[in-house]
Amino acid sequence: PDVTPPAVALTSPDGGETWKAGSSHAITWTATDAVGVTGVTLAYSTDGGASFPNTIATGLANSGSYAWTVPVASTAAAKVRVIAQDAAGNAGRDSSTAVFTIDQWQIVATAGTGGDISPAGTTLLAQGASQGYAITPWAGHVVTDGLVDGASVGAVTSHTFTNVSADHTIAASFADVAAPTVVLTSPRGGESWEAGSVQSVTWSASDNVAVDSVTVEYSVTSAGGPWLTVARGLENTGTLDWTLPSATADSAWVRVLAYDAAGNVGSDVSASALSIVSSSTAVGDGGPATLALARPMPNPSRGATLLRFSLPQAGHTRLEIVDVSGRILWHEKGDREAGVHSLRWDGGTQRGEPGGAGLYFVRLTTPWGTRTQRLVRLQ
Repeated sequence: PDVTPPAVALTSPDGGETWKAGSSHAITWTATDAVGVTGVTLAYSTDGGASFPNTIATGLANSGSYAWTVPVASTAAAKVRVIAQDAAGNAGRDSSTAVFTIDQWQIVATAGTGGDISPAGTTLLAQGASQGYAITPWAGHVVTDGLVDGASVGAVTSHTFTNVSADHTIAASFADVAAPTVVLTSPRGGESWEAGSVQSVTWSASDNVAVDSVTVEYSVTSAGGPWLTVARGLENTGTLDWTLPSATADSAWVRVLAYDAAGNVGSDVSASALSIVSSSTAVGDGGPATLALARPMPNPSRGATLLRFSLPQAGHTRLEIVDVSGRILWHEKGDREAGVHSLRWDGGTQRGEPGGAGLYFVRLTTPWGTRTQRLVRLQ
């Protein structure tokens, strides 16, 4: 009779490995017998080999390898055992020489003061699993940022890790809700702007989180409106070139509104009314001198262009010709008396080179504000 058991050697895992739950690894062995190995059984232990109650597979052919999907059984004292049997019922066995580790990937979630993240703390996940997170601000707060593995993903309220194959972190930050602070710096009131001219509306706006968008409006009725839209959805650049309406108005006001991501709004209005006047009365109308820049004449032009402006007081002025990219082609500066002034531009650059055809802007800068007019040059 056959009384000799098969000779068996487990070759992997042999100890010291770290295998993630849910991952796939090959259990390998060698088994020989004088007559023949008829079946192989695999099992694992979580107590360092004191017992092997967990069956991996039975009745395997003696192929020498088995693809094992590691179970969710976190332990630092795992071993695998292989048993080979022959036709006479003799059994040979072997197990891992030393223990190996079965663990899971970790996602650590934290939230700053002002909100919650769920689930919070450390979540263990098997290889290839997914995990979603909800970020919820407290009343009176907003999400300001989310960091995933240290990199910003913006002010999100949810995030999902999919097909996890590494450790991760997620952190949320929050702030108190507050409306943006806005200061309209031009026009402040008292200006006399020509109908149809291009003038700069300027402002400063800040927020405890961020200014999301800006709207510019005007009214020809009162400082309380009703308001007409100049532009909305603007970036917070602090300036907008406004082409004034063609209709004149004795009293006009400008309002700037700044919005944050939470929908809070801050605003500021001109301190007093400005005037929208016709080109015939903007410069040299016989009344008290005001700050004004007349429409260039002729416009469009091919040769020299007459540039007329008036000053309410004596002061330093700078008159410029600027192209659409913001490049200054020509300028003239100096101290001038109150009243009306005229200059001629021959169409050339400061260095005497031809300026070329195209759209230009005439810009007058003074201590009392800036005025702008469009100018078209023809060949």
